[in-house]
Amino acid sequence: DRSQAVAQHYGTVGIPVTLFLRADGRLATAHMGEIAPEQIDAETRRLERAPPIARGGAGTTRSPAAS
Repeated sequence: DRSQAVAQHYGTVGIPVTLFLRADGRLATAHMGEIAPEQIDAETRRLERAPPIARGGAGTTRSPAAS
């Protein structure tokens, strides 16, 4: 994404960034920097267990590493 359209759409800065999206395409979390495969697996499992968020709810959350 040379134009950084994805980063602009989700309001992220910095490279590398790993975006975890909900099934509806909304940003669940953004992890800035290097990420271990185990962290990806853990976050994916967490999102799979999370109840769906009602429309109009919170838009994004960021992992502590993204702060």
